[in-house]
Amino acid sequence: MHAQSTMNEYLRCKETRQPFYHEIDQVVCGVVRHYVRLMLPLANTDGNVIKIAYGVRLLESFYQFSVENPANS
Repeated sequence: MHAQSTMNEYLRCKETRQPFYHEIDQVVCGVVRHYVRLMLPLANTDGNVIKIAYGVRLLESFYQFSVENPANS
């Protein structure tokens, strides 16, 4: 899932030649992450995107939660 969304953002950044910023809230197997991704297209003198600078920053510490089963209450 992460790889597919990153590839979609990469292609959009390359095609539009615009920076791409995305703030993400994610829960995988009870682990919660809140982070941002930034992609910056880098062009040559002809204006062609030849590289994309990519950065990720965690905004909150990882934490894990569990959902209680109402049948056990």
